[in-house]
Amino acid sequence: MDLDNDDYIPGLHDPSSVPFDVRVSKFEAHLREWVDFDLAVHIAARAQIALKDCEDGLAMIGPKLDEYRSFVKTLPDILDAGADAAHIGGVAIEALMTVSKKEIDRKKNLSTAGVIGANAKHRSIRELKIWALNEAKTQLVDDKKIARYLANNLPEFLKNASKDPQRLIYDALRKNKKL
Repeated sequence: MDLDNDDYIPGLHDPSSVPFDVRVSKFEAHLREWVDFDLAVHIAARAQIALKDCEDGLAMIGPKLDEYRSFVKTLPDILDAGADAAHIGGVAIEALMTVSKKEIDRKKNLSTAGVIGANAKHRSIRELKIWALNEAKTQLVDDKKIARYLANNLPEFLKNASKDPQRLIYDALRKNKKL
């Protein structure tokens, strides 16, 4: 998603066409496509709308400056408000990025932990399959008989690797033959 492409958000460039609350909700939806944190999205949306309002206000005042000389006195205040809005928007976006990075790091750590846990859980099954394939190389009977024989003659360290070692060995032998 391109966060700089905001042309499809109604009322963002023409504030008078859409009520403020509608613009905020539309921009929140725009940001939710990028990150999943309601408070940060709400803050960033309000800051972006405030920035656009200031920008549009300044754009409207600029050409009409000769007509409205009284605004010359308030222009520094408007510019200060624009600078404050830009600062608030920058802080909100920085907070949003920090929250997003923490969430990405958390998900990455959970994923890594899941892979490590799965490897540990299935280590004994992998060892049983490797042992069975090595033992089966010397036998010349069909896979069912090999699986039955090996299941009955498991080494002590592999006895609890599976609830149905015969089926596990048989499937490993068949898969190995397909390769």
